[in-house]
Amino acid sequence: HPEEKRLPESPRRNLLVTIHALWSDIASPHWDTPVGVGFVLPIIVLAMKRCLERIFATEYEMVFLPEALDRERQVLSAQLVDHINITCRNVLDPECRFARFALLDGTQEAIRLWHTLHTLFESHGFG
Repeated sequence: HPEEKRLPESPRRNLLVTIHALWSDIASPHWDTPVGVGFVLPIIVLAMKRCLERIFATEYEMVFLPEALDRERQVLSAQLVDHINITCRNVLDPECRFARFALLDGTQEAIRLWHTLHTLFESHGFG
């Protein structure tokens, strides 16, 4: 957005402080357990992202109605999801600890899938 349409610096800072305080209240009971960090907190972050997306889809339903999703609106919808993901990561999870369900990564099936994915990425030059 152009600078003149953005939230001024002071209210933006206050909003971030409030968000961090609320996140701390929600997350703190789960910090000290493997299930909390590896499963509960990723679920909470995912649920918050999904809620944000639904809020936009509900408030701006003319943009997000299935019959209104022409190519341009599909791109806007995808950009919104990307922006929500990036903002949530930057504000709530800058170390990307909750981007995946780490608790589930230790199963044999998960290890096999990660190996397959890694091999696929390497074969396309992303290793």
